Amino acid sequence: MYIKKIGLLSLAKFQAIFFLIFSFIAGFIFAFITTLFASDFYADFPMLKDFASSIWILSIIIFPLIAAAAGFVMGIIEALIYNLLSRFIKGFYIEFAED
Repeated sequence: MYIKKIGLLSLAKFQAIFFLIFSFIAGFIFAFITTLFASDFYADFPMLKDFASSIWILSIIIFPLIAAAAGFVMGIIEALIYNLLSRFIKGFYIEFAED
């Protein structure tokens, strides 16, 4: 059995949600580690306290939204490319097991 066509919006929505979840987790880890190591510099540079809070906002809210938008666009482009190429090649072969 071959995959003949991929729905543009179905792949775009899937990738947007996947990128959103993955970038939220990665952003949380990045913000946590950055805050952990930046705490040593708070005594010398008090302005870093504001910077650390903005790192949390960027890492947990802004970057995942940007990544979701990028994933949505990439999903549309990938589905278009696959649908164009599947006309010339048969596409992905999938073999299902019967129980």
